[in-house]
Amino acid sequence: MTEKTITMAYTIREGDGLTGLTERYGITKQDLISVNPQGISFTPGDEVRIPVRWRICPHGLLYPLKRGDTLSAVAARFGMTLFELLSINPCLAPWDCTPGRVIIIHHKGAQESG
Repeated sequence: MTEKTITMAYTIREGDGLTGLTERYGITKQDLISVNPQGISFTPGDEVRIPVRWRICPHGLLYPLKRGDTLSAVAARFGMTLFELLSINPCLAPWDCTPGRVIIIHHKGAQESG
C-alpha cells in the first residue's frame, strides 16, 4: 500500500473561507494556494482543488468514514453512485456509516498532484 498526495474537487459553500478549509482538511494555506495557481474565489458554487494525502490500494483510495458521513454523500463527493460504492465494498451495508470504518472509493474526482 502506498501513500500519495492527490487533489480533490471541492465546491465552495456559503460561509467557506481560507482558514475554515485549511482547518477542515488539515492542510496549510500554502498547500491550498499551491494547487490552485489560478487563485481561489470563495464565491458559493466555485470549485477549488484540495490537496489530500491518501492511502492507495489496487482497487482505489482508502477513505475513513467521519462522523456525519452518509454513504450516498461520500459516493457523490467522489463522482460515484451509491451502487458503485457498494459494489466495490461488498461487505458494506448501505446504512453502515460507522465513523473510522475504512472503505474503498474510486477516485474519479481526484487527480494526482506533484
